[in-house]
Amino acid sequence: RPFRVLAAGVEAQALGTEFVVSKLDFESVEISVREGIVGVGLGGASEGLAVKPLEAEEVLLVDGDAPAQRGRRSVDEIGSWVDEVLLFDQRGLGEVLKALQPYLGYRIDTAMVIDLDRPVSGTFLTHRAEEALAVLMQTYHLEMRARGRGWVELQSASYSPAR
Repeated sequence: RPFRVLAAGVEAQALGTEFVVSKLDFESVEISVREGIVGVGLGGASEGLAVKPLEAEEVLLVDGDAPAQRGRRSVDEIGSWVDEVLLFDQRGLGEVLKALQPYLGYRIDTAMVIDLDRPVSGTFLTHRAEEALAVLMQTYHLEMRARGRGWVELQSASYSPAR
């Protein structure tokens, strides 16, 4: 029988493979393939696969109603969290901040962060996510403000709202 994972309306189906499904937030799901091929259905459509199957080192990001985005990632980077490590190789700052979220005790709002596509490379320990965030804040000149219970807001030091 096929092995299927359903998260936030996105279904990944193993077709003889090793893959990772990461639910990044309420609407974002990332499917990464370490080995083999994975079929993907959007909207939980198990009767038909909605996108071309993913192969080894391919990644599919489904973020709410936005078009799904395909990319590539090294096998070492895919599923590195299993070893309590987050490995990033030229990933966008926004992606890295999303990946840190499950290891922090609060949610991060990045609406006032400039250049979320700026590449980040590094290795962080999942049990030291606060330190990883502090390093990113210092490196990319970000400031943090409490926004409410369980939420913080990050802002680029050079951020200036449009008037």
